[in-house]
Amino acid sequence: MTLYREIDCWELFVDWTPNGYARGLYFRLNLKSDMLQDLKVEQKTGIYTTRPSF
Repeated sequence: MTLYREIDCWELFVDWTPNGYARGLYFRLNLKSDMLQDLKVEQKTGIYTTRPSF
């Protein structure tokens, strides 16, 4: 399940896969401004935090 939402000057992105090989959660909340693009909250779990071994 992927959720993307623009809220005024903010962007919200959530990608959640509950089971299977690519199971995990990726959450990001950031500003849309070019000057402040590095200001963000980001959380990764599951496949998003590990590198593939092939």
